[in-house]
Amino acid sequence: MAEVVFVQPFEVGEELAQKLQGRVVVLDVAFCADTPRSSFATTTLPFIQALGERLVLWVDHHEHERHTDFFSDSRFVLSSREQHPAVPEMITPDMVQSAGQVDTIVAHGDFDGIMAAAKWLLGGEEPYPGADEDARAIDSRKVEPSEIGKLIEMALKAKRSDDAFRHLVLRYLVSRCQDKEAEALIQQAAEEYRSIMERTMQWAQRYQVDRPLAIVDIREEQEPIDLTLLLLEGQKLAPIAIVRSRNLKTGEPQLTIAAATDSGYDFVKLFDLKGGMPTRVTLPEERYFEAIAKLKGCSPPDDFEPPAFLLYADLDRIKDYLFASVKLRHIVAASALLRHINEEQTKWLVCAYGGKVVFSAGGITEAVFKDEDKARQAAEELRKLYLEQTGSATVTVTVIPWREGVNFVQVVENAMREMSRRKAGEPERGREEQGQGLKEPEQGEVETTGRIKRWEEGAVMPFFSGSPFFRICEMTGRDFAVDYRQERDGTYRNIGITVLKAVEWAEKPHYQSVRLPLGKEVTPNLKLKDRLPVDTILRHLIAEERNKSPEEFSFPEDFEELVVGAQPRGYMGYIEADGNRFGELLKALKDGIKNKSNKEQLQAYQKFSDLLKETTQEALIDALMEVLKGQELAQQGDKTILPFRVLLLGGDDILLVIQAQYALTFAEAFCRLFQEKARRKFSQEPSLQGVEFPDFTMSAGVVIAHHNLPFLSLHRMASELLKSAKRRSWKAKQEGQEIGAVDFQVVTGSNIEDLKTLRREVYTVRDGTQELLMTGRPYLVSPNEGENELRQLLEVVESLKGRVARSRLKELGDIMRQGRQRGNFAFSRWFLRLDNEEAQKAIRYALGTKEIVPSLWQDDQRIGGQGKRFCRYLWDAVELLDFPQQRGRE
Repeated sequence: MAEVVFVQPFEVGEELAQKLQGRVVVLDVAFCADTPRSSFATTTLPFIQALGERLVLWVDHHEHERHTDFFSDSRFVLSSREQHPAVPEMITPDMVQSAGQVDTIVAHGDFDGIMAAAKWLLGGEEPYPGADEDARAIDSRKVEPSEIGKLIEMALKAKRSDDAFRHLVLRYLVSRCQDKEAEALIQQAAEEYRSIMERTMQWAQRYQVDRPLAIVDIREEQEPIDLTLLLLEGQKLAPIAIVRSRNLKTGEPQLTIAAATDSGYDFVKLFDLKGGMPTRVTLPEERYFEAIAKLKGCSPPDDFEPPAFLLYADLDRIKDYLFASVKLRHIVAASALLRHINEEQTKWLVCAYGGKVVFSAGGITEAVFKDEDKARQAAEELRKLYLEQTGSATVTVTVIPWREGVNFVQVVENAMREMSRRKAGEPERGREEQGQGLKEPEQGEVETTGRIKRWEEGAVMPFFSGSPFFRICEMTGRDFAVDYRQERDGTYRNIGITVLKAVEWAEKPHYQSVRLPLGKEVTPNLKLKDRLPVDTILRHLIAEERNKSPEEFSFPEDFEELVVGAQPRGYMGYIEADGNRFGELLKALKDGIKNKSNKEQLQAYQKFSDLLKETTQEALIDALMEVLKGQELAQQGDKTILPFRVLLLGGDDILLVIQAQYALTFAEAFCRLFQEKARRKFSQEPSLQGVEFPDFTMSAGVVIAHHNLPFLSLHRMASELLKSAKRRSWKAKQEGQEIGAVDFQVVTGSNIEDLKTLRREVYTVRDGTQELLMTGRPYLVSPNEGENELRQLLEVVESLKGRVARSRLKELGDIMRQGRQRGNFAFSRWFLRLDNEEAQKAIRYALGTKEIVPSLWQDDQRIGGQGKRFCRYLWDAVELLDFPQQRGRE
């Protein structure tokens, strides 16, 4: 007699094929549908290929788009459930006889599959009269099965994962139901099922009906339930039943959707699943709101007019969440999870409640609703969504009325001010108070990091303090540990919920394609460490520019890998960049669209938001491509390791780590390209014609330091540098110039002081009552070459290389600290001792003068400058000689 192996569709593969003996028949095993964990390409196809000529027959009735690939192969007897509601009826004595000797039968482990295997072993004959009818009844649920069919079905449900029990049932059927010992055990199991049925019916009482849907959430249930029965009970209440549950093997949340087999629904097509039963599918929990929106036929309305309501949400302390663990792979995983919630799941959640997303990125969500109650329900679901998906991240949400005659941009500003109140710890206003009588912002208050001024000190996250009775996460030092996992280095660590949720999500295959700039759609590759959509885009563009395959490139997974090939060795740049004066841009938009219709105002604001996000991403991509062009990148094995990692990409802000030699050249290119692209895009957008925007500009803070330094210290320093750069940009604006700025700091020691102390004690020379500055930082960055100070600084560094000995240049620090008069005298002597004209010319260039013997201390007459004497580019350039900045080359 042939050996029988019971499987689920996702369990087949090359490894199983190699274990099977001799000639093989496959019965009632569907071609695997594409899911986050498995797909046809990773399971079914390798299984078929590995069996080769040993595969005798494959008999199945589950529709799949890949069936057509095998229509010409007589070994595959494939039909639809409409043609054959069950597989046993497809097995005939002629089929079994013509197949010849079969050594192994691979069958699905349900009633249909076990019955099919029994019928094959009996030469194509039914194990008992009416067995085929029972298989049809149980698989289609259209009619009641016989008493023996019910008995076996109940027993199998009680022993759902018990492979030995499946073989017991098979033995009973092959005995033509004469095996009394097996029958007694089947009856005993059927009795056990009654408790499962009772538990299932209790859950069936909790269905919530929102036609055409009946929904029940059983994710807290840890005992087995009869999912099929529960779905059928739901279908008595509404055409479509949805059960939110957990996979009993993996614990992962999931949702199962079912409708009657003759309902006409095709969930496989609706959710683009590439295989499976049209009227019953299982999806990962992350697609819940997408499922609700699609099944209810929701689509974002285009005709929003006041009275309506604006939902405004802002993630609390976003960087605290991102940097809960300071390991690079955890930071990137957390960022990827946040982006997915913020940009994908939120869109479907809002749609499911009848709203329309206006903007959602960087932790901010803005959406409009006609119905206030729906808006508030969506707000509550959004709060739950973030906490459930991340384990710790929280979001503050407010709902503001949009009244007739009120400019939509004014409504957004009202929401921002309400959010600032909430972040500062004030309670939410009553419904009648929101959107009226709100205090106008003080000058500069709407100046933002992101889309509103963030009150970082006001928000609270639900982190737990320590306890002697619990282990604490070794990655964050604050969450309770929920798992004990093996790390890449082979050690085991206690892991908290924040890291666990992010890592588990990032490691799941995701099949949402990414569109490249020229329109081609590609799939992210987790093995090459794609996490954000921009990762996939950059990997493909860099490969194309070098005429190589994208599969040859991979992103670094930790900081040690990031700095392979860095110059100096082990050094990296941490960059934080953010758009300038968002509040002024909003004011310009509000004034420019005030005479437009409500619908046009909403469209203009949405286009403004979309263009800002699009410009930021394009500037990031183009800046990296510009800086890395022609550069030799480090190899590890057969992969080229890309020398950067995007940590966050929001509406108009980014966080990035990159090898030290590219840090300042990237910051310069990014700020410059952002201003260039924004100027062009916004001037050409039809819906924004008539809006007199100031120039869109970008500022950045850059820390260059060894990768072993505490990451949070680098982050704090970069934030201070960004604020410093923004102040310089603001001063330039006061003098009539719309321009971005970059401030940077090179850290070579083991301690990182605060920026104010560092600049005062290391870069300031006190000479009597005046202060002399050894640095020209921050530097302006502009598309206009004559105003691009950072570009000029980098050119000064290049001009000093090879012309002036480094040992001579290092002497300048002591000379500068002698003060103005003594310092100038000592500098003149130093300058005249330079041994060639090229060296003197380079020094003059660094000081921005053509004097034969230049003065060391120059008046700072730059736009938005300090107004003090300083040595222009000279000392900053000397510092950077040990950190050579590289730009792309042909």
